[in-house]
Amino acid sequence: SMQKKFFTFGLLIIFFVVAGLIIQYLCLNNKITKDRKIILTQANEQLSRGIEGIIKYYSQYTIAASEFILINDKTEDEIVGFLKGLKKNNPAIKTIYFGNLNNKVIATSDWVPPASYILKERPWYIKAIENKGIAISQLYVDALDNNLVVSISKPVYDNANTLLGVVSLDISIEKITEMVKNTTINGIGYSFLADGEGNILAHPKYKYQSDSDLINISSIGDGINSKIRNSDSGQIEIEFDGDNGYLTYSLIANTDWIIANFMSLRDIKDNNRDIWRMFFIALAITIIILALLTYLQK
Repeated sequence: SMQKKFFTFGLLIIFFVVAGLIIQYLCLNNKITKDRKIILTQANEQLSRGIEGIIKYYSQYTIAASEFILINDKTEDEIVGFLKGLKKNNPAIKTIYFGNLNNKVIATSDWVPPASYILKERPWYIKAIENKGIAISQLYVDALDNNLVVSISKPVYDNANTLLGVVSLDISIEKITEMVKNTTINGIGYSFLADGEGNILAHPKYKYQSDSDLINISSIGDGINSKIRNSDSGQIEIEFDGDNGYLTYSLIANTDWIIANFMSLRDIKDNNRDIWRMFFIALAITIIILALLTYLQK
């Protein structure tokens, strides 16, 4: 009878030890998951500020060009010379150009617009006037070297608030894409950048090829583009690129670009193996001690 009591007592100890370890694991796992969500958000904010900083930096060139054009009695050659000076020693700037109301384009490149080219119908021209300030275009392929570029545009108004035209510069997004692709979150998450239409601008796995079409995020995450367009920022649990996980996103200021960070649940669980290892070690030690005591008692 006493032996049965000791045996029952041992089983109860094992039960409470296991229950305690499970509760401890669940609490610790929730804490780790919560901390990683916070890290995901912080990484997103940091990357967003970095991209906004790059755009703001190159926007200063557009502002400088517009202010120079406002100076009276500037010839076309003087404007071209100033624009070329801005472009000098800046390999990211592909070209700077000014389009006036007479459909005349003054540019740093030798590109000559065809007769069918109408400035007022160009997206960068329209968007700058609509914004009445700095405007960032959608991603497009540069006709000169087949690389992906975006335009940073600004309308030019005189002192009487009369529109004179729009000045714009095309910049390569290579620096931005490298920043995004090289960002990792705790070694298990990654970042990607998409434009307003959901086309992937930067991703560690998917890269633009000049002989292929742009990849849309909706093709690797069902309905993801519509979900993340409901607000300027947020965090959702979603299946993306074949993995379930957490996705944190935010809108880049003055653009309709989305920067997002993704961390899969599978990677989070894989990194929790140490917790499981501690759990089983503690359980094994408890069982061994109780088995030894039971043997000695018997």
